[in-house]
Amino acid sequence: MQAVAGNTWGANKKCLLTTYRSPIRSVLDYGAKKRLDVMQHKALRIACGAFCSTAVSALQVETGELPLFLRRSQQEIKYAVKVKATKGHPASSVTEFHWTTLGKKFTASNLPIYSKTLEYFADSSTETVNSSAIPDEPPWHLKECIVDTSLINCGKNKNILNF
Repeated sequence: MQAVAGNTWGANKKCLLTTYRSPIRSVLDYGAKKRLDVMQHKALRIACGAFCSTAVSALQVETGELPLFLRRSQQEIKYAVKVKATKGHPASSVTEFHWTTLGKKFTASNLPIYSKTLEYFADSSTETVNSSAIPDEPPWHLKECIVDTSLINCGKNKNILNF
């Protein structure tokens, strides 16, 4: 990112954030935690053109980025909701309680997804998650729209009076 960013030249903030979000953040979502937080902070500083002394929380507010630990939690919850909403999903067992998890000692970094999303589903007070309704008819079979184009030629220069 530093190769395309400078104080007086280079890509603007929007392009730099797109560069960060596309290839960089996708790698950050699946890696070691501490080092990747530092990489996120550096990328946000470059995108904003901020000094090293700028608070990370200020950079995150400025760019609209979540801290990586919150993003990971968000991704886990999205996945759990998707699995619960899909009937017969092959991974549905990971979102349900299983007695074998009682005897294992987990740390905060290796909790099963059931334990991580348990609080969310308990707070939402919904037992089942319904998938979005799929329409019976595909959109390309829908009735064609009729558009009135009779006013297209009304704004031509021939109708304007010269003074």
